[in-house]
Amino acid sequence: MTTLALMKDRIARETRRKTYANVGSTYQASIDEAINTAIQAYQAERFHFNESREITFSTVAGQEFYDGADSVPLGLMIKIDYVKLIVGDTNFTLLPDLPSDIESAATNATSTGQPGWYLWYNMQLRLYPVPAESIWTVRVAGVFRYTAPSTDAETDNFWMTDGEALIRSRAKYELALHVLYDDRLAQTMAASTNEALSQLKRFTNRLTQGYNGRVIPMSM
Repeated sequence: MTTLALMKDRIARETRRKTYANVGSTYQASIDEAINTAIQAYQAERFHFNESREITFSTVAGQEFYDGADSVPLGLMIKIDYVKLIVGDTNFTLLPDLPSDIESAATNATSTGQPGWYLWYNMQLRLYPVPAESIWTVRVAGVFRYTAPSTDAETDNFWMTDGEALIRSRAKYELALHVLYDDRLAQTMAASTNEALSQLKRFTNRLTQGYNGRVIPMSM
């Protein structure tokens, strides 16, 4: 099992031939920054570990806009696959709409009822009509921004497990390009990064394949 601490140490050994503890504080900071940059570079990509259907929140009567204050994961959304409205035991699929169309239809949040449409704009989910009840559950499924490890010792963070080769390779590319100024290493790590990304994408496709084994593409 890989942790952030283990990744830092391996990157230090693979670039400076020393352990993380012995490379000096300046290079330690460079490694930390390179790992963070590597994770940020792929947080908007779809992988098997950053898809979720567990993002839920309750409607509030008269409230049409919802964001991370209503559900923390909602503030981490990258792409919405579908939105469901659960009323009692009935599950409704909300239809996506254009910002300009809902803007034209909504009149000072006075159009209330059971929502049938949604849109994502300005990092907010907007429902139309405006919910008339506070007891309905909204479920949002899609791709969210999977966060970096919060500590060096955190376990089971997917960037450090399934995505370890991708992040480690990209971090070494960042170091080669911006810290070590090693063009040969940068070229090698660029190729390694591309291969790691392809492997992770193939693994994701294998987990989501269907229809007699044919991979079902998902738009990004």
